Amino acid sequence: MNKYQATLFSNESDIFTALHSNKQKMSETALRKLAFKRGLILPKEMERARLVERISELPFSYEHIKDIQDKLASETSQELFSVKRIYEDFDIEKLPDVMDKVIADRPKMLGSEDIEHSGAFNTYQVKIAYTEYDFKRGKFQQKKLYVGDIWFVACRNYTSVRYSYTKRIEKMLEQIINIYKFNVSSDIDVNEIDMSTVLDTDLRNVFAQHLYDFDGKYNSSGFEYAGLEKVRVSRIKVEDDVAKRPQEEIIVDDELENNSEPEDDLSEDTKQDDDENLIFNIANAAYDGPSLVETKQITELCKDGFYRSSIRWKSKATFLVNNPVIVFELGFDEKHLAKNIKFKVLYKELANGKKEKLEQADFEKIILKLEEKIFLINDFIIEQLSKRYPTTEVLDLDKQEAS
Repeated sequence: MNKYQATLFSNESDIFTALHSNKQKMSETALRKLAFKRGLILPKEMERARLVERISELPFSYEHIKDIQDKLASETSQELFSVKRIYEDFDIEKLPDVMDKVIADRPKMLGSEDIEHSGAFNTYQVKIAYTEYDFKRGKFQQKKLYVGDIWFVACRNYTSVRYSYTKRIEKMLEQIINIYKFNVSSDIDVNEIDMSTVLDTDLRNVFAQHLYDFDGKYNSSGFEYAGLEKVRVSRIKVEDDVAKRPQEEIIVDDELENNSEPEDDLSEDTKQDDDENLIFNIANAAYDGPSLVETKQITELCKDGFYRSSIRWKSKATFLVNNPVIVFELGFDEKHLAKNIKFKVLYKELANGKKEKLEQADFEKIILKLEEKIFLINDFIIEQLSKRYPTTEVLDLDKQEAS
């Protein structure tokens, strides 16, 4: 029960800190309204700092505290997306009844949850709004508001499922699919980007390499390489290794890598042992620079059991007017296993280097083309895997893709 005390009890110091914390949400006008609700009219000439002091001296009940917490709740913008595809006979017209069952079965959680769903021609949308509490934050910054969506779009041979990526929305989508299987039809195949069974470093690295596509293999997809700015590499692990968190985990970035010159009095054998021990203990390494395609450190790590688990890259969108350069970020939430893909379409980069927000129509086209490219690359990796390992590994991957 201790973790709930931040919501239930607050003293004058807590109120004072909270009212000072956010000038935008707690403006002078908002503070005066707060005082007026308590029957207190404060003079116009009183400055904000004095307003806060005066209000903090008032007695606050739980409802008063909750009112301040609601005003200071942070709104989380859901720019992160993920995508799946459902094959076979998935009928989006069955989703209204499925969603009613999902909502009825949702567990009671701390914080509110509001789910709305509606359909249109060949599409179905689920809108989710919910609150969560982060008890590691200050007493009046614990409440976080989330808004996200799940879109089902009926295509020719499959149903595209694009959704705002949060843990809760991911679980809700899983619940929707499970209830659909139980109540409508179990004869559906869910295809998601999951390379946890691909332990071949070359093949797992193919995913990121083909996304930024320095060699232009996927120019016909509508994207042409325009730059690679950030790369995170992660050690490839299996499920059991990830469950057992290592006692020591070293994160190395490009600055540490460049500055780690050996001392003159070290022998070659000692230097080699140190290098091997460092590589062994690294879990993730992040690199940031103008062009990271042929970076030596990344290449060497990717020969020693690592893969590119997250990238930030630029592509020229040749299917849009004037071929604008679009900046993307993509990675895996389960970075060592290459599971739970998530991505952002950040902005349009102009010729003078300035950033411009994407219009919604262009954003929708870009998301569609990016999804097509993602699954083209995934299909290529499965095909190559079947050629290299035409045995149980491929069967396991196919089963996982269909689950």
